[in-house]
Amino acid sequence: MDSVQKRLQNWTSSLRNRLSRRTEESETSDSAPILVDCPHPSSTSASTDQYHELMNGSVPCPSCGGSGRIPKELEETLVALIPMSDDRLKPKKTVMYVSIGIGVCLIIAAFFIYVFLPRTVLLTTDSYPIEVVNVFDLDNQTQSHIEFYFFNAVNVTNSNYFPVEVVNVSATIISKFQPWSMDIVGNGFNTTEMRISPFGGNKQQIWFNNTVSLKGVVA
Repeated sequence: MDSVQKRLQNWTSSLRNRLSRRTEESETSDSAPILVDCPHPSSTSASTDQYHELMNGSVPCPSCGGSGRIPKELEETLVALIPMSDDRLKPKKTVMYVSIGIGVCLIIAAFFIYVFLPRTVLLTTDSYPIEVVNVFDLDNQTQSHIEFYFFNAVNVTNSNYFPVEVVNVSATIISKFQPWSMDIVGNGFNTTEMRISPFGGNKQQIWFNNTVSLKGVVA
């Protein structure tokens, strides 16, 4: 019986020792950080020389401390150091492209505004306002009433970059018998439809049939 008890005690103690050793090993492996290589590994001597050359007296890299390795649990949270000359750090030309697009749109808009902005249609004449008078009603006794008509032509010049149409043109005849008078004594009209060519075209004439009625002292 004594020998069996001793063997059982020895077996129990050896089992406890094995379990304690495994526990210690697992705790040691959990506490010690697992190091992985940085994205740009190199030999120890070469990386050390390059590191000292790049540091030039500055503080070590906070992620790997200059060792070239980082803890495995921080692998997903740390980013690699990228040189300032890397193309990925250069600002994109989005602002320039947007500015160019806006400038082109402004130029196109200014062009359309300049072309389609309405301009004046000039009326000029190269002849006297009244050349031939045709009297059709006259009071020969009192000389207080007279009516007549006459024709005159005006030149029309289109200053726009698009054609214009002249429809139902009318004119008003004002008496300047006295310098301060502004009496309307007649009207002129033209019912002909005419299409005036765009800017730079030849002048076109419009003929008016004017009727005048004078009464009183003016007659």
